[in-house]
Amino acid sequence: MFRGARQRGFIPVLQSYSASPLELWNTKVQNGSLRRITDEQVRALALEISSTNVSTCYIFCPKDQKISLGIHMPFLVMIIKGMKKYFTFEITILDDCNMHRRFRMSNFQKINRIHHFSTSMPLCLNAGWNEMYFDLDDLTRRAYKTNYVETTKLQIHANCRIRVIYFCDKIYDDTDIPQKFKMFLPNNHICHKKKTDELHKDTPESTQDNEFEAESQLLECAEYKKKENEEEKENDLNECETIIQESIMERRILHEISSIEGEESIIDENENCNM
Repeated sequence: MFRGARQRGFIPVLQSYSASPLELWNTKVQNGSLRRITDEQVRALALEISSTNVSTCYIFCPKDQKISLGIHMPFLVMIIKGMKKYFTFEITILDDCNMHRRFRMSNFQKINRIHHFSTSMPLCLNAGWNEMYFDLDDLTRRAYKTNYVETTKLQIHANCRIRVIYFCDKIYDDTDIPQKFKMFLPNNHICHKKKTDELHKDTPESTQDNEFEAESQLLECAEYKKKENEEEKENDLNECETIIQESIMERRILHEISSIEGEESIIDENENCNM
């Protein structure tokens, strides 16, 4: 799929905020759901895969299993949210012995198991968003004493939320990574538009994707502002309620004081009459 393309920098294979996030993927959903939602923690779009059985609900790339993904970049980066449920994914690679090896990571696996064609490894996935880097070259060399050539297939199972999945040729500094590939987008970033002199020439298809991405970011910004306005209104109502309650309490205290003073004056009058 990507074998004939020029590979340098970053190659995204799944972007939850794009016009067609599953353009390169095929799906199998049984006893579960696959949907795109706005995550409440980062206030950004994410692709959610959930099921009671991780083996029957997953997505895989490329769509046609007869062809290879053909990405020879050694680093795989996944920004995924743990949902405190079972989760697993698989990476199939080709090594220099022309053998297909499969690495399977899961948060319910306890120990490493290395077989001739597959390796199972435990995955520590924290609750919340995780930014995971996988050095496929190092994994292949450690497990099979061979050299990594390319990634042929990816398969992501339930249960998780996906922000973005991409390959890169090296580990980049945080300042060199595009904002859309980062773990948490700044609130002010999603509202900014690129300047004309910063835009590069796009094809009609990529221009359409950029427009959809900008529209998605504006929608995220609008939702964030709406939530902020709702929180401000709620705070104003709470302050108003507090002021009213304090005013009621003051009136009650004044009323009690006046009642006590009235009773004392009656007592003094009675004493004077008795004298």
